[in-house]
Amino acid sequence: MRIHLIAIGGAVMHALAIALQQQNHQVTGSDDIINDPARKNLLLHKLFPEKLGWQPELITGDIDVVVVGMHAKPDNPEYLRAQQLNLKIQSFPEVFYEHSKFKKRVVIAGSHGKTTVTAMLMHALKTLNADFDYALGSAVEGFANPVKFSDAPLMVIEGDEYLTSPWDSRPKMMHYHPHLALINGVEWDHANVFPTEKIYLQQFTAFLEDLEEDSRVAFHGWDPIARRIVCNSIPENRRVEIHQPNAEYQDGRMLIIFEGQKIPMEVFGQHNAQNLMAATALLTELGFSAEEALRALSTFKGAGRRLEVIGSGRPKVYQDFAHAPSKVLATVKAVRAMHPDDKIAGLLELHTFSSLMPEFIFNYAHSLYGLDMARGDISRHPGD
Repeated sequence: MRIHLIAIGGAVMHALAIALQQQNHQVTGSDDIINDPARKNLLLHKLFPEKLGWQPELITGDIDVVVVGMHAKPDNPEYLRAQQLNLKIQSFPEVFYEHSKFKKRVVIAGSHGKTTVTAMLMHALKTLNADFDYALGSAVEGFANPVKFSDAPLMVIEGDEYLTSPWDSRPKMMHYHPHLALINGVEWDHANVFPTEKIYLQQFTAFLEDLEEDSRVAFHGWDPIARRIVCNSIPENRRVEIHQPNAEYQDGRMLIIFEGQKIPMEVFGQHNAQNLMAATALLTELGFSAEEALRALSTFKGAGRRLEVIGSGRPKVYQDFAHAPSKVLATVKAVRAMHPDDKIAGLLELHTFSSLMPEFIFNYAHSLYGLDMARGDISRHPGD
């Protein structure tokens, strides 16, 4: 097939382009700005556009599918040209579903930890020699590209609640129709799109109410919002409740305590312990034992930009993608638990539209509590 991607420079879109090329499709793309790592990866695979900018002349009648990313606006000239030619137009969530509609689908949703739990699940499945496809929006060690298509019977997908496309205001996760889903913790986010907490939470209710009748849903029993959403939408025989992890620190490592055993992990922090329990619950639903799952997860070193160590010198420097207030606080607590006797300095940069909204920014008031030195920086960014 001949496939053209509008806004090919996106985190997921460029990975999708590479996956489609690896399936022997003829792939082209366009964008008005492409930064690393997308730039480097597209150049490596000879998919980088000949020139930047929107070029409606690239949209011709022999294109089988036009895939449009969220970076494209409704008045994008290439998108308008595709409409004029009556070409097949899809969002990338629709592409993922079309590829996986005859597979067993596992979707990781929620406000917190989607990328990390998806990456954990991928790492464990690979360690356990399972055959699977996947799609997420971040680099993961051991995987050359964060999107993979094959003939595997299983697909793991990060289920984002953000809007699907310029013409489809439904959350991306609504397109996947999973057989097994996780609601990994819910907190009001994306205030620029969902102006109230009620509207935001409704997206998860709609997702759950649209599931297949025999699908199963895992959730953290200790999270009151996730519990309420799941229990109001899913009958008890289809719920998988995840309990709080039992973890401790020893010699600079986090240990998960399971059936009397202490299993050392590469990641740390209470939020990551909770993510590990979520990944373990999904793996047991897929037929592995809890001990097999935890052993496989013990070598997981983290997803890109999630408590990622920069350099090898002293002092130790971490970078983290956390942007919601509770995520920032979870990161601070994790670093404090790992370094209880050290002085810790932190810099929080707020640059998304939702973070900077006056009705939302006050939620960051105590998010750096626990640091010895803290500074906040506010910068404007062209997109959220």
